[in-house]
Amino acid sequence: MTIVLFILYIKWISFLVVAFDYTNMHAVYLSTFNVAVDAREITTEIRVFEDDLRDVIRDFHGTYIDTSSQLFVEKVGEYFNEHAIIKGDHYKIEFEVYELTRAGDSYRIKCRGATPTPAKSLEFAVDYFLELFPTQQNVLNLTNGDQRWYYIFKKGKEQLIIPLNS
Repeated sequence: MTIVLFILYIKWISFLVVAFDYTNMHAVYLSTFNVAVDAREITTEIRVFEDDLRDVIRDFHGTYIDTSSQLFVEKVGEYFNEHAIIKGDHYKIEFEVYELTRAGDSYRIKCRGATPTPAKSLEFAVDYFLELFPTQQNVLNLTNGDQRWYYIFKKGKEQLIIPLNS
């Protein structure tokens, strides 16, 4: 009887493991948002989970898009231009995705955007993935020469203004 219960227990645990893996869920909703400031350009590198990016792009554009297509890269750029906004003194920086690579269960998204003039401050409005994942946290790592700032964007804390030394 004990052996039968043990075998049933193992089968139940195996079922739960397979079911959990099948749903492709993870417990942490976290990304890194690295921003580097130059006199004429701002570059970003965003790292996000693959399944979260796929779900958000499908929700944002209303349809599934093949992740290996150029259209997916374009739609990722559109999404982040609306949900990871960076403004200079009196202008919004428009970013283009120049590299989108998958590494394991995550994507690295590299973008760049021109700045018409060196900014005295940067204003951030970062709410990406919060529409689907309210516990999402996006960790900013901003560098401007030898200056560094860190900040966590999350639900209710999506705005930040950082003064820069020219």
